[in-house]
Amino acid sequence: MGLITSIEETAANAVVPGSGALVHIWLWCRKHWQTLVVVGAVFVIALTIWRAPWAENRQREKDQAQITTLQKTVDDMKAASAKAAADNKQHVLDVQTADEKTRKAETDALSANLVDARAALAGWLRTHAQASPGNAGASGLSQAANTAGAVDGTGQNAIVSIPDLEICTENTVKAQGWQDWYRSVSAIAR
Repeated sequence: MGLITSIEETAANAVVPGSGALVHIWLWCRKHWQTLVVVGAVFVIALTIWRAPWAENRQREKDQAQITTLQKTVDDMKAASAKAAADNKQHVLDVQTADEKTRKAETDALSANLVDARAALAGWLRTHAQASPGNAGASGLSQAANTAGAVDGTGQNAIVSIPDLEICTENTVKAQGWQDWYRSVSAIAR
C-alpha cells in the first residue's frame, strides 16, 4: 500500500493543469469506496421503494381507464342494438300499416271496378244479346260482332255464352287490379 499511496500522492501533487481535481476525486473515492457502496445501495433501495407504489398506481390508473373505455363501448353497443331493434320493429309496423292501407284501397278499387264492369257488360248484353241462329230462342248466348271478313274466319255465327262473358270480364278486371296492387305495394319502402 505504501507504494500505491506514494504514487497517488505524487500524481496528486503533479503540476498538470486541469488534472488535479480529477485525481483528488479519484483518491477520495478509493478511500471511501465502502461508504459510496452503502450510499448507492440505500439510494437504489429508496428509489425502488418510492417507485414501486408509484408505478403500481400508474398501472392501476391505466387499467381503470381501459376498463372504463371498454365498459362505455359495451354500453354504446347495447344502446345501439336496442335502438336498432326498436327502429326495426317500428319499420315493420310502418310497412304492415302501409300494406294494410294499400290492400284496403286496392280491394275497394277492385270492388268498384267489378261493379262498373258488370254494369257495362249488362248494358252491352241488353243491346247485343240475340239468340243463336241454330238455337232459336236459346237464352244465355250472345252473338259476337260481325267479323265475316276476319282472318280467323269466325263469321257471323260466332257465339259466346253469357257466363263466359261474365267470367272474362271479371278476370280482366281482377288482372288489372293485381297490376295496380303490385304497383302500389312496390312503391312502399321496405
